[in-house]
Amino acid sequence: IMVNKITSQSLISTAVAVVINILLNLSLIKSFGLSGAVFSAVVSASILLSITVVQSIKIMPSIHFIRDVACILACGLIYVAVVAALPSGQAWQTLMSGAIGGILFVAGILVLDVAGWRWRLWNRWLDRNQAN
Repeated sequence: IMVNKITSQSLISTAVAVVINILLNLSLIKSFGLSGAVFSAVVSASILLSITVVQSIKIMPSIHFIRDVACILACGLIYVAVVAALPSGQAWQTLMSGAIGGILFVAGILVLDVAGWRWRLWNRWLDRNQAN
């Protein structure tokens, strides 16, 4: 029963993110091209991640969701700022801007230790190295 509830919550949150992504794509691609598509993808991914963190509180009450959601949104804004600031005249420039923004997004999530992810990754890495 718990798996079905979690799965249905995941389906609903993903559907919300997809609808937001489609609506933003319809409105932004006409004006901003590929940069608009990147922006809508970042916004919808940040919203999905935020919804997932909020839903996870019921499963793992140790998550400090207000701080985590704020950190996720801040990293998403940094991503958008990087994509907007870097040149995007050609397709490869837009892809490079998106890749740099994505790396900064993940780095920000890890540096801010959202939901303890950095700590868990570090311990997993230590466990693997100690086993060898």
